[in-house]
Amino acid sequence: MKTKTRYLLIAAIIAGVVAFLVFRASSQSSPTAQPTAAASNLGMQSGNPQPALAAAVGPLSVPSGKIAMSVDLSDAAHVGSFLRPGSYITVFDTVISVSLGANGLPIKETRVLLTKVQVIGIGGYTTAKEVDAVITDATKFIVTVAVTQNEAERLVHGIQSGSLYFGLLSGDTKVVPDAGVNDGTIFSGVN
Repeated sequence: MKTKTRYLLIAAIIAGVVAFLVFRASSQSSPTAQPTAAASNLGMQSGNPQPALAAAVGPLSVPSGKIAMSVDLSDAAHVGSFLRPGSYITVFDTVISVSLGANGLPIKETRVLLTKVQVIGIGGYTTAKEVDAVITDATKFIVTVAVTQNEAERLVHGIQSGSLYFGLLSGDTKVVPDAGVNDGTIFSGVN
């Protein structure tokens, strides 16, 4: 296992545990959670008329029922300087398939891992204004997303077993998981 990947996994686990503990402590101290300004903005950006309740973890607001997971977004995979907290992304994973190619060697395949997840932080920044001040097209950074437990498990497995790529979604984009592509099908249907 690569050292960098190991550190990212440890950081993601720690972030999840801290988010859970802070959320649990804040929910025990007050019977009803109050939405933060960041949560209200995030709920309105997603087209949801009701803002999502969030637990404040320092400056980070984690939507209710979600886990904050941090993922390294490498230069080859990032969507330039367009990604901001409040954006929604699709996560793709490229892995070595169990199938063998015509030459008898394993082939790679790429599929949708997560169809739509919300970005809640970039690097150590949680607002678009903060990100605007530091990001460039060549910036390599950690993206923090809000995911369910199932999505978190898939994301951690994807980090451990393949290469993750992110796609920035528009407000009306619908991503549907399918068979994906592999070394043998990548040019199928190309004109």
